[in-house]
Amino acid sequence: MKYLFFLIIIPFLLIPTAYAEKGKNFDTVENPNGSITWTSHYDRILDSNDEYQDFIFTNHPNFLQVETAGASVQLDKNSCKFVFYNSGIIGNKVPILIDDIIPYRSINGSGIWNVISSLDDAACETEWNGTTLTAKKNVVGLGNLEYSYKFTGTSWKTELKVTNLSGLNDRIFGFEQLFNLNRDSISFGGNQINLDNQDGSIFDRTFLETNEAKVIDLLNGFNYDFDLGFEKLNKVWINDTGVNSSLLTFQYFFNQNVLPDGETLIIDPTFGFETATYDAFVRTANAAGGGCPAPLTLTTTGLTEINKGASGGAANCTRTILEWDITGINDNVDLISVVLRYEVNAISNPQTCDFNSIEIQPTTLGVQDTWDDIGNGTTFVSNNADCITTGIKTLNLGTSAISDLDANLVSNWWGLGVKFNSEVRGGVQNLINFVEGSFEIQVTFSNTNAVTDLIITDERGTAIDLSWSAPSVIVGAIDGYQINFTTPHNLNVASIANGANNTGNTGTTATVSGLMGLTNYSFRVGVWNTLGGINASGNVVNGTTTFDPTGAFSAGSFNITQVGIDVRNFKFERIDLNTTALLLNVTYPNTFNSSCNFYFKFAMVNQSHFNLADIPVNSNEDEASFRFEGVDNEIIEVTCQDHNSNVTGDYLITQSSFMILQQIQDFQSGTFGTMGKFGALDLITVFAVTISMIGFNRINESVGVILSVLMIGGFSVFGLIQWETTFTASLALAVLWAYTNTRKT
Repeated sequence: MKYLFFLIIIPFLLIPTAYAEKGKNFDTVENPNGSITWTSHYDRILDSNDEYQDFIFTNHPNFLQVETAGASVQLDKNSCKFVFYNSGIIGNKVPILIDDIIPYRSINGSGIWNVISSLDDAACETEWNGTTLTAKKNVVGLGNLEYSYKFTGTSWKTELKVTNLSGLNDRIFGFEQLFNLNRDSISFGGNQINLDNQDGSIFDRTFLETNEAKVIDLLNGFNYDFDLGFEKLNKVWINDTGVNSSLLTFQYFFNQNVLPDGETLIIDPTFGFETATYDAFVRTANAAGGGCPAPLTLTTTGLTEINKGASGGAANCTRTILEWDITGINDNVDLISVVLRYEVNAISNPQTCDFNSIEIQPTTLGVQDTWDDIGNGTTFVSNNADCITTGIKTLNLGTSAISDLDANLVSNWWGLGVKFNSEVRGGVQNLINFVEGSFEIQVTFSNTNAVTDLIITDERGTAIDLSWSAPSVIVGAIDGYQINFTTPHNLNVASIANGANNTGNTGTTATVSGLMGLTNYSFRVGVWNTLGGINASGNVVNGTTTFDPTGAFSAGSFNITQVGIDVRNFKFERIDLNTTALLLNVTYPNTFNSSCNFYFKFAMVNQSHFNLADIPVNSNEDEASFRFEGVDNEIIEVTCQDHNSNVTGDYLITQSSFMILQQIQDFQSGTFGTMGKFGALDLITVFAVTISMIGFNRINESVGVILSVLMIGGFSVFGLIQWETTFTASLALAVLWAYTNTRKT
């Protein structure tokens, strides 16, 4: 039996207009962000308008009818009998079987079962709710009977319910299910049975348990799994009713409990049928020992599993094999990732799993080759612990799986093997059951490579020019380009330039206009493909518009009668931690989706921060903190923005300690000379005296005196020398003046 698997293909990013396509075994959907998702689907049926449908429902005066690509069902409105057909449009087809339910009741402990005639003969009520065909019979003061066929896509799941409404608490209920079968052979309990030779034969409970007869294979692509109903199945007997015609009667009387008043008994067999994909598990023979015996059977019905029997007794091992139809993926796409999803149904002492490649198409393999191919394939993921608990699992199969699937694109199939990491058997059984039809793969790919060489060729007050090279195309052709920009500098370039969602041509230059002067902008270019989808994963380039005089001197007005509020959406608090480190706290409304950009002016480095760690400071505001180290010689421009409203806030981090000021302080403190004390001749004083000598060389010595006084006073006023130093300089001046006068005399 084959089950449904999903194959989700996610190319890259945006598409200009939304669309959806429904095919025979896939769905193609355009996502809001422009990406395309291709999802495999169970086979659909073609309606009279040549459109594919999950099912075709008909409400006929005499019956309800649901036709599907797997199997089709009619529900007779008068008799409440279900008629089961092969796949597709029913037309004049001969049914596979007619399914009828007869209710029974017994007094607890009597062993005598009687048909509940009044309930069996009650009026039939039928309905279809979009997934389930239901037949109902009800007798007031006695009970009601409800029999349903639920379409799951991979099967028709049946459910039998009877409710005790008699007011009696000593009754047990049971059923007989009649299959009027239009064939003479089945497989049951591991044996193919010719029904012509079995007229009147009965398979009792001992046979059912000994042969594990839980599934009837109708040998025509259909099987009937008793599921939970097997625990109630008492016996099966066969009647030959003609050529290619037999009657199977299933008696659900075994192990029935008393059904108290108001309680419901449920039995849920399942009709399974083949679908477009394949899974199976291979089982070894039973033997004792620490290793797995030789493979014996290949099972394509029921749940898939991996198993290791206990080493102490005669037990077996199993491995699971899977196959997907990947015809819907173009052979030339660039694969990005392969992700497996599955569901674990039941476990018993589970151990870690390996997920391996399959080299030969699974549907062509025999028992031994299936076992070998699972074990010998490349291991994509080894010793994985996801499988040891129940529930839905998601597993990235990694780069090896990408390469393996890529190599199989031309073959239109891809396979996967699942086994225990260690197949050494221990003292207990190790078992993992997988939910029927739960395995799916998600394959992400791109049709077109990205623009990776985008550059800015010119920056003006209100516009910036862009240029790039046309990227290579895997399939399809370039349909146009999408021009994206944002402000301030940011790697998340989401806005679309006016009229540039799709340029509609293959030109590789663009001008983004309507910008604000002296503003930082980031740009990216996406590539549209004629087959649909966009690759917008290219490089981001940053630019800044120049001064815009028209914007700077635009006319404005104000109203002096208004009382205004200084609204500061972003508040900045600077805390100096030491001479080289500081903390900047940014406070903003808690409704903001904020980011902050830091531009280090001397280092000429730009840093952007997104997804800020919002710390509530009150009921309306959040705060984010940034620590700066080693910035004692740096000026930092801070710009924060709310991406919901584009509100911005600016702050400038400056420093008060610069090298020239420190050198002056060092000079004053004597680091480079004396301490400027009285009686010491420091460098400044020497400089003042030297300049004064130029004046003393003139005919009139008073010129030197005046020049010296001006220089010494100026140095003191501007802090180049301390006031004490003026005494030293004055003394030097007096000595020099006296010397010059003496010399002249």
